[in-house]
Amino acid sequence: MHKPIRVPIFNPPCPLFAKGGRRLWKFPKLRPSCKFPLITGRFTAITIFALLTLLLPACSQQRPPQPEPWYQAVSVKPYDDVLAELELAITENNFRITGHNHIGSVIRQRDNVAFPDYDTIQFCNLTLARQMLEMSPAAVAYMPCNIAVRSENGKVVIVTHLLPTDGPDGKLNAFFKEMNVKLKKIVDFAAQD
Repeated sequence: MHKPIRVPIFNPPCPLFAKGGRRLWKFPKLRPSCKFPLITGRFTAITIFALLTLLLPACSQQRPPQPEPWYQAVSVKPYDDVLAELELAITENNFRITGHNHIGSVIRQRDNVAFPDYDTIQFCNLTLARQMLEMSPAAVAYMPCNIAVRSENGKVVIVTHLLPTDGPDGKLNAFFKEMNVKLKKIVDFAAQD
């Protein structure tokens, strides 16, 4: 049977552990209960405390996994057809297009290189924007709505960022859920064959 390993007591100048060279805390001596060496004394208590500090948060109630913040659909239609139907879907859902960036074509023209298509379309509905901002002025960070379109491996990928629905404000969460339904509807319309 192994004897416990004795660790010299370290008295740092920290007021939690030592005062005038004496110990403030007394830890019980642990007796070995198996044939493996056991470290006793202050080192063991500090080690156990540190491990509990690290492990206990893992035992606390975990939040359920949140849905992916991006919504994506893929289409085999020609790129320009997807863009046209995306613009139609945006306006049909009472949004106004506030910007359209033709990133891929601009890079092709500027650098005279073969480069895939990339576009972003920004859009907004002022009535919905007002409702959202009256609930939470900080929600301006989510404006305007944005959909990105890219050409990848012979397909067209349409992506939008969904709004968070797990915040502390239940009314704002409900509003964001409705907005996410609209954003998904717009993406799905542009992607359908």
